[in-house]
Amino acid sequence: MAGIDAGTGGLAIDAEGVFYQGDFGYPEHVGDRVLRVTADGSVETFSQSDLMESLTMTYFAPDGTLFQSSYNSDRVFRIEPDGTAVVVAEGLRGPTGIAQLDDGTLVVEAFDSAILHKIAPDGTVTDWVTDRRFNGINGLTMGPDGMLYVIDFKDGSLFSVDPEGTVEKLFKFPKATSHGVYHDGSLFVTSRLGYVVFRYDLATGDVEIIAGNAEPGDRDGRGGESSFGRPNAITVGPDGHLYINHGDGASNDPVTIRRLRYDP
Repeated sequence: MAGIDAGTGGLAIDAEGVFYQGDFGYPEHVGDRVLRVTADGSVETFSQSDLMESLTMTYFAPDGTLFQSSYNSDRVFRIEPDGTAVVVAEGLRGPTGIAQLDDGTLVVEAFDSAILHKIAPDGTVTDWVTDRRFNGINGLTMGPDGMLYVIDFKDGSLFSVDPEGTVEKLFKFPKATSHGVYHDGSLFVTSRLGYVVFRYDLATGDVEIIAGNAEPGDRDGRGGESSFGRPNAITVGPDGHLYINHGDGASNDPVTIRRLRYDP
């Protein structure tokens, strides 16, 4: 699916395979919409609010609730089934990645303050984890054991954060990264300025490029035969395949959604 009028923000997929694309915006276009994109490529505005601006991570919690972080408005939203955007937290200095713990608590990254916040189900916000090594935390995903994985945009660092809040640096990717997702024992991480997608094996620490030739382009193919614009969000669909969004070349718009069939 290509040519979506938006900037590359978050990307989520529901159980029916329908995409929800957060609009980060682009010059002279405020990103205040969550778009609904069906498998046949039809695009419609699902949620829009004057309180939203520069939408970053679009996230389905395990119970099916849709959450949306809004970088430039410093807010996190819950998106109701009818598309109504409800503020669940504000004042979070550039919120980006979102994950939900078993008790319903949200963990939200704040890019501008380098803090992992917790948002309780009643809306109470607390500072949970800070680390001097954080330098633009942007991507967040959680493994089945409750371990969180933090992806740093500015210098490509990858961190683990255990349930007690202990931070360990695992790896440093060679160029700026963006989002990441856990799937089947590995982390899949987009390299926004490297124009590739990495796989990080959690058991061995091995790293490989699974898609992209390190140059902006728009070509299908296996591994390094493929090319795309700046890859941003990445998620796993109900079919078990990976999906990413990216812009056009070095731009953030328009958005294309691509499927990555990773075969170990």
